[in-house]
Amino acid sequence: MLAAGRRDTPAEGTYAVISVATELMVQHLNDPQADAEAEALDQEGGLYIVYLDKILVEPQPDDPWFSFSAILVSPKIRRSDQAQHVTYDMCVPIFPNTTHPEGREPLNTEPKFPFTNCYHWPGLEMDIRLLRNPAGFETSNVVSLPFSERQKMRNYFYDDRTKSKRMSDDACILCHLLQLGFEDRLVQDGAPIMPHTCYSRSSTAGSGSSGSQHPPARDTPLEEMLELTPLVYLVPDLSLLEQDEIDVPEKLLEERDGIAKIIQDARERNPDAPPLPLPSSYASRLASSDDDIPWETCSCADCRSLVEYLNPSPKPKPKPRREWSLFSLARYSEILFL
Repeated sequence: MLAAGRRDTPAEGTYAVISVATELMVQHLNDPQADAEAEALDQEGGLYIVYLDKILVEPQPDDPWFSFSAILVSPKIRRSDQAQHVTYDMCVPIFPNTTHPEGREPLNTEPKFPFTNCYHWPGLEMDIRLLRNPAGFETSNVVSLPFSERQKMRNYFYDDRTKSKRMSDDACILCHLLQLGFEDRLVQDGAPIMPHTCYSRSSTAGSGSSGSQHPPARDTPLEEMLELTPLVYLVPDLSLLEQDEIDVPEKLLEERDGIAKIIQDARERNPDAPPLPLPSSYASRLASSDDDIPWETCSCADCRSLVEYLNPSPKPKPKPRREWSLFSLARYSEILFL
């Protein structure tokens, strides 16, 4: 029985502080080298602010951890990145921060956000596994984002993704022309010459990380996907963190990629290493139907679009064309000219 003011899971639509439990992520492998590497990585770990967008699988009371889709928060404005089709205005300030290159209206949290330098960036979305707190999670001093402000954020994200896609499409068209041998013509016409590489939108959207947040192949085992998903400690009270202690999201992505490499290297050394023990909520769904389990490792709009593209809904059958006989055509002409 939890004490008053506490709950089993953090609430969706709230902000929290997280840190990666790197040592716990390799514990089940029984690999001393992986343990040592994870401990070294943990010494360099950071503290991050995330927005808990939604819980992915309803947890059971005995689950040691549960999965959330999270949006990372940055303590600085975005950097332009031509390769990733990102401009510095693709961000949303969180009030009391009001600084934005194009004067975007900031998001207003309830209560007021305790930091003055934070932004949301579109594309900084990832799945995380939250360690259960036996004492429950506090509900006091929790900062949330009202529904209307969530919609405002998503509208800004949509505008930014549209702009990024337009930049991506323009770059790909230019690259195609260059590959066809039109570079000299473009130079003569004064057109800007860009690198001869078409950058896929499947990379992390301007995060500065070399890793990818996008779904693996559909036949990737569920245990493997979850094993590489960051396992994190979470504290709902932002006031426990000082503003200068907030680490940048790029560092979290580097931690994620670093621990993933440690795990993959351990499995290469010992392919028979024990699998990740699954919580009851995942084990029961796995036993019932693989199709019921969300297999994408990122729930952002770009990933969902990719999933829909790879698994299109059946198109409605076209209506059969009407067959016109010579008699019916003649009769129709008579009606028109009566």
